[in-house]
Amino acid sequence: MRPQDFINQWNAPGFDESSRLNVYSALSLQTLPIPPESLEFLTLAGLPDSAAPFLSFGASHTHTLPSVADTWSQPPDFDRFRIIGSNSSGDPICIDLLTNAAVVYLNHDDAFDRIFMNTSVDRLAECLLAFRELVNQTNARNGAEAYLSGNVPKDILQRCIHRLTSTAPSAMAPGCSWRDEIQGLTMQ
Repeated sequence: MRPQDFINQWNAPGFDESSRLNVYSALSLQTLPIPPESLEFLTLAGLPDSAAPFLSFGASHTHTLPSVADTWSQPPDFDRFRIIGSNSSGDPICIDLLTNAAVVYLNHDDAFDRIFMNTSVDRLAECLLAFRELVNQTNARNGAEAYLSGNVPKDILQRCIHRLTSTAPSAMAPGCSWRDEIQGLTMQ
């Protein structure tokens, strides 16, 4: 996904406008071994303040992305994980510098176990859009709190699964956080 495509889809009419996109400064990323496509995405499109399912990417970064080693007082081998956000449990969402900038989260309640999210930042963005659409469609059909109660219609859930699988195939692999999120929803 190209940065401008993400910006256009994220800012499309009819979606919650309270979650703005935060871009990263090129200076904050220049010393990190991040592929050019991911650098371009982070500096041109950025990531939203918040997104379903209960993810937070915070404010724009002006300094080098913090490492899990420094932020969470972990051993030096955790320096490879650079924090870009967090999930609802407070687990850090990171770019893994040793796996071509794959996006992962580290389960801080389980010895910082690495949980795969996406192969790249742009694939993460595509999954955020898919989940956002699922939430919007569910709430439009079944009421404002339908998604929060897990009351997701089967057809909407199936469209989300199809979109996740076709745009980011690894997103639905066993052990991936997106697959776990989908499995946690109730089908009607």
